Amino acid sequence: MVFNKIYDKISDYFCKTVVVKTLKQGFVSDIQFKENQEENNVTTTFSDIEKMDMVEVESLQEAPSPMQNLDELISNVKASSKGTHIYWADMNVSDVRGDTSHTRRPFIVINETKESQLTGFYTTSCLKKLHFSERCFTKYRTVLSTQKYCLKKPSVVLHDHLVTLNQEQVLGYIDSVDYADLVKILKMSQLSAGKSLELSGKNLSCGDIVDFELARYLIYSKDRTFSYGLQILPIQNNQVDPIHDFHYFFVGHGIYEICFGKYSSISNTTPVVLTDHVGDNILSVVENKRNQQKQYVKKSKVSK
Repeated sequence: MVFNKIYDKISDYFCKTVVVKTLKQGFVSDIQFKENQEENNVTTTFSDIEKMDMVEVESLQEAPSPMQNLDELISNVKASSKGTHIYWADMNVSDVRGDTSHTRRPFIVINETKESQLTGFYTTSCLKKLHFSERCFTKYRTVLSTQKYCLKKPSVVLHDHLVTLNQEQVLGYIDSVDYADLVKILKMSQLSAGKSLELSGKNLSCGDIVDFELARYLIYSKDRTFSYGLQILPIQNNQVDPIHDFHYFFVGHGIYEICFGKYSSISNTTPVVLTDHVGDNILSVVENKRNQQKQYVKKSKVSK
């Protein structure tokens, strides 16, 4: 679901507590997207963003298909003999743009085709002058650390471009992605493609935005048994000030209202629908606004 450009179309449904659950199936490759987040130090500008977003929205509306389920995606990856493996590989010639000195890079296998080709995602340790979608480096960023994997440098997963390689392009085994990172890669790749994802509470993480019991929640905390969400509501009021008004905050190009006092505890076994994700910087903004609201309530009581 592409929330950056279709808030106007879904907000009426949320006012009637109806959750929209139909999205396009499969991976969508290489859609450029503009997202400015303070959490990274990379700024990239793409042209005709508005037109591209509208084309993507229209495409999703014209051909909706069943929503993906995370457990099924994980099972499909693990069913492949090389699924989750990280290989050193030669890039496809068609994928090499700009800097041609980095045509070999770590490649994460997601599946194998009937022709014994490997499908998956490139990774990169270079964060400058790249010609990949910016959202891989911002709100949906997924990093493989050198503390967990046999990599020379921390590497960002380029999960918005599903790649197919021939066996001869695979140069050597590096490592295998663990369960936690596999879950994140699959979640972020779906969101990066503008789709929602069915999953259970055990696979939620802080920053996830989910639909649950006819409402939408931002997951702000988690323990071994529950994930804790604060209810939020997408709005279309252009007159509000999300920067200074503690009732609102930005997510990409859209605005959410914080429903103070409305929380939910989601157990590890409860099914929910993942619709978006925000970074730590947005979580900090929301926490600050919660504190502002608490202070406002206290002052109001004292003044009375």
